[in-house]
Amino acid sequence: MPIHVYNLLLRAVLAVPTALGSTWLGLLFPLWGFLLAQLIILLLDGWNKMNTHWKQNVVRGFFVAVAAWASLFVWCLIKTAYTDHVGLVSRVGALRRIVDTDAQNKLNAVAAVRQDIGLQLSGLQQSCAEMKGANGVLTKQTIDQQETINNCQTQALKLLTPEEEKLTVLTWEDKANNTEHEASYLLITNKVVTPVNITGSCDVPLSAISAIPLSHVAGGGYSGGARIIPSNRPYVPLFYGAQLGSEFSIGFSTPAWSPNSPIRMDVSYISTRTATCKFTVR
Repeated sequence: MPIHVYNLLLRAVLAVPTALGSTWLGLLFPLWGFLLAQLIILLLDGWNKMNTHWKQNVVRGFFVAVAAWASLFVWCLIKTAYTDHVGLVSRVGALRRIVDTDAQNKLNAVAAVRQDIGLQLSGLQQSCAEMKGANGVLTKQTIDQQETINNCQTQALKLLTPEEEKLTVLTWEDKANNTEHEASYLLITNKVVTPVNITGSCDVPLSAISAIPLSHVAGGGYSGGARIIPSNRPYVPLFYGAQLGSEFSIGFSTPAWSPNSPIRMDVSYISTRTATCKFTVR
C-alpha cells in the first residue's frame, strides 16, 4: 500500500510542470525574478531600506508561491488519481471484453464439439439401427437356413434309414371241385431279400404245397422250394375255424426275392370253404 501512495504522489509532483505547460526551470524562473528584484532594490535603495521591507516581501512572496504550488499539486494529485481510475476502468473493461470473448469462443468451441458429438452419436445410432436390422435379417436367414438344414438332415436320415420290409399277398386263383381246392398266391416284397425264409399257416389242413420264383418261369434257375410242416396235433375242424390249420415254410437261396421277382405259391386242400393263410418273413 505505501509504495502505491508513493508512486501516486511522485507522479503528481512530476505532473505539476506539465499542468502549467512548462518545466521545472520555468516554474523556478519567477523565484529567480523575485530574488533579482530584491537584489536591484538592494543596489538602488541600500541595505537599510531593503532591510526594512525584505522580510515582509520574502514572506509574502513565499506564501503566495507555496499556496499556488500547493493548489497546483492538489490539482495534479486529483488529476493523476482520476487518470489512474480511468485507465484502470479501461483496462478492466478491456480485460472483461477479453474474458467475455474468450468465454464466448470457448462456448462456441464447446457447442461445436457438442454438435460434432451429437452428429457422431446420431451416426452411431443409425449404424446400430442398421446393424440391428441386418442382425434381425441374418438371424431370420440363419433360422430359415437351420430349418432347411434340419429338414435336409431329416430327409437324409429317412433316406438312410432302411425301408421297412412289407409283404403283399395276392390271390392269383382259387379253383374248387366239390371240396377239393387248388389255390395260387403271389407273394410280393418291396425290397430285395436273400436268402428267402418265409413261414406261414392256413386255417385248413394242406394236402400239397409248392413255390417257385417267377424269374424261373422266365427261364431262370432257382434253389429252394416249399414244404408242409408236420403237426403232432390232430386237426379239429371248427365252423369258421380258428388258427388251427397246417403250417408251412418257403425257402430259396437263389435267386433273390425282389419287387421284380415275386414268388408264386400253389396249395391244395380239402375244405368246404376257401382257406385263409398268413405269412411271416423271417
